[in-house]
Amino acid sequence: MKTKNLIVSFLILLLVSSTGIMLEISLSRLFSYMLSYHFVFIIIAFTLFGLGIGEMSYYRWSWVRTKARIFYDVLPFSILFSFILLVSLNKSGIFATPSFNLIINILMAILPFIAIGVVKADIFHSQRTKAAWLYSMDLAGSAGGALLTVFILNNLGLPKAFLISYVLLAIAGLLSWVSLSGKKNQPYLRGVIWVVLLAVLGWASFWAYNFNPSISKDNDKDMLRLMSNPAIKSRIIETEWNSFGKTDLVELTNPDGSSEKVMFVDGAAGTTLVSIEEIENNKGEHAHQFGHFPATFGLNLLKENEKDSVLIIGPGGGVDMAATWLLNFSQIDAVEINPSFVSLMEKYNPSTFTQKDNIAVYVQEGRNFVRETKNRYDVVMLTIPVTKGGRGADFYGLSENYLFTREAVKDYLNVLTPEGRLVFTMHNATEVYKMLSNYLELMETKGIDGESAMRNVFIYSNGMMPVLVIRKAPFEKNETETPHILAHQYNLDRETFFIPYVRQLEADTLVENINYQWYMFDRLIYGISQNEFDYKQLSEAAVLNLEPVNDDSPYFFNYENGIPNSLMTLFILSLIVMGWLIFMTARGWKFSQELIPETRRKLNFLAFVVFVLGISYFFVQSYLFQVLNLQLSNPAQSFSLLLFTFLLGNGLGSFYTGLFQKNFLLKAGLYSAMVAIVMIAVRVFIIPGFAVNGISQPLMVVLLLIPAFFIGIPFPSILKEVSGEQEHLLPLFLGISSLVSMATAVMVIVISMLWGYSYVLWLGIFGYVIVALSLVQFYRKNLKVSKNA
Repeated sequence: MKTKNLIVSFLILLLVSSTGIMLEISLSRLFSYMLSYHFVFIIIAFTLFGLGIGEMSYYRWSWVRTKARIFYDVLPFSILFSFILLVSLNKSGIFATPSFNLIINILMAILPFIAIGVVKADIFHSQRTKAAWLYSMDLAGSAGGALLTVFILNNLGLPKAFLISYVLLAIAGLLSWVSLSGKKNQPYLRGVIWVVLLAVLGWASFWAYNFNPSISKDNDKDMLRLMSNPAIKSRIIETEWNSFGKTDLVELTNPDGSSEKVMFVDGAAGTTLVSIEEIENNKGEHAHQFGHFPATFGLNLLKENEKDSVLIIGPGGGVDMAATWLLNFSQIDAVEINPSFVSLMEKYNPSTFTQKDNIAVYVQEGRNFVRETKNRYDVVMLTIPVTKGGRGADFYGLSENYLFTREAVKDYLNVLTPEGRLVFTMHNATEVYKMLSNYLELMETKGIDGESAMRNVFIYSNGMMPVLVIRKAPFEKNETETPHILAHQYNLDRETFFIPYVRQLEADTLVENINYQWYMFDRLIYGISQNEFDYKQLSEAAVLNLEPVNDDSPYFFNYENGIPNSLMTLFILSLIVMGWLIFMTARGWKFSQELIPETRRKLNFLAFVVFVLGISYFFVQSYLFQVLNLQLSNPAQSFSLLLFTFLLGNGLGSFYTGLFQKNFLLKAGLYSAMVAIVMIAVRVFIIPGFAVNGISQPLMVVLLLIPAFFIGIPFPSILKEVSGEQEHLLPLFLGISSLVSMATAVMVIVISMLWGYSYVLWLGIFGYVIVALSLVQFYRKNLKVSKNA
């Protein structure tokens, strides 16, 4: 019976762990559509908080331990309850206040995780002698769930992901009935009734219920704004869910009878379908489409030998592709990150995406494509490639942040022909300043000052969409005269405007006691071109955050200095959680049994070690994910692959720990030191080579498995040490780990925004050194006491 119960416990733990990670990723996709992207990270962080609440509740309250069996039954129903309320309440609009709506979404999202936390705590408690192997199974389930989720989302969609999560937890509940069958208080009849009820409610919720979540009232959600306009008739033509998010193709009919098709990702970042066939058949359509596309101006100025090839990163509905095709570019390559985008475009806009021999579309992340390609391009275009959707790896950064870093500019320049140029179409002047800072900092590393670097740049704007052009070679003075004159003629001299070699014109006059000042060129940009000041002085003086952005801190769209307001609430909560854990550890945790002072000191010391270990673990993991994520072609899929590999390595390390027979704390300390050594080696000797040579996927897996294996040893070693001290200790240590993970997830984003991911890594390494020294010293001290005794 004991063997049977152990096997069943392993299987239940495997199921709830895989379901937990599946729910976490699925919720991130759901909330990315329903809410603004920065709220997504807040809610996902709270799921870890829910897990910690469940584990801590099991440790703290005896009634939870005695009634733990109920939580096995509650597992699948918690998903039903959470799923239905999340969709229904948001659709009803009952909670219209954004802050209150956020609180309701958080409460609904964490319900299944509280139940999962209690079940995991109960399994670790009941099978505490196998703690290391249980932890290994926990990690293996999470690793498998990460891969399974991406497969489900890409092939079956988000509703089926929730359904499969429900089924997996139902199986876990059923297994718990099997393990308890034959006991008087758990007859088969109750189990049968439970299964029937589960099946009926599951069918009613996931099959009969119309899954159509609503979008929050948010300025970023263009789809809601347009479809709510009573003057515009709208209908959704087709929708696709995948691991990247929700893609909608919407037809909008204007009051004058004209219509257009617009594609949205997660309800935002709308892009109009532009058909080459329609433009060829209707010259008026040609003027309509490109009259609002200022990048066309710069492309029209190119010579024939400068139109051999173009790379378009983020082609959207095809306006860039149509423009370059009509301007007779010989080869047009387009890179789109979202596979649903491409599949819908191939279906509804084939003349642009599939029917031209010289147009090739690749489904890949733009930076990754640029770093891998052997082609050279006359033009690299990025026309507002903004998805406003969470990447998944950190749930806060946007998918396109890596497209706009200093290193990205370097990569783009490397794939240009000698006469090639970059063409960035931006939202506003702020984005131009920030991207220009990236370029100027890159040039500074090559010993080129601002005045010289600005000879490669010209900027024009229609007042809404400024275009930044950076040429690989400097413009000659005679090359700027025509663009200057034409920019004025076509009203592309609004606001953000600059042409090299042309003298600034200005007017300063007084009309009716009001002073009017006019400058032909942007004063700040012109000042940099004249070496009156540099980009650093501009960044320091600006109210907004205009600091150059690099891959170590890739938050291009963060314009706030210091901690962003969208993270402040969660940051404060994280500090509160951290402070509470530190206070409880310093004061001493309350234990349910009377312990001798020496044992009590030991357990409180180990609670402190687990606290530091949890922070260090998350710091190192986040750094590895950040560095390696850029090496893979799809952010959503690469996150799951990285997570699978990392957790698999952790699981192997934990399984290896299960073979330990003694000296658990000494080994935990030594392997913590090994983690620090391995990560220093990775940072100093291996990571720098990526920027030069790149990395293959198999090598990436090996590289991640090695540190992950060592990282997976210290915590289960501590679990083995405390498993024999007192019955309910394992849930306490699991709860500390989960709560620390929630708080640390926020700290990682804050630290990486302020100082970069390298600081995150070194803090993690420092933490492992502290753990190693503390555990080894503790072991030596106890060994000396034992010898004296």
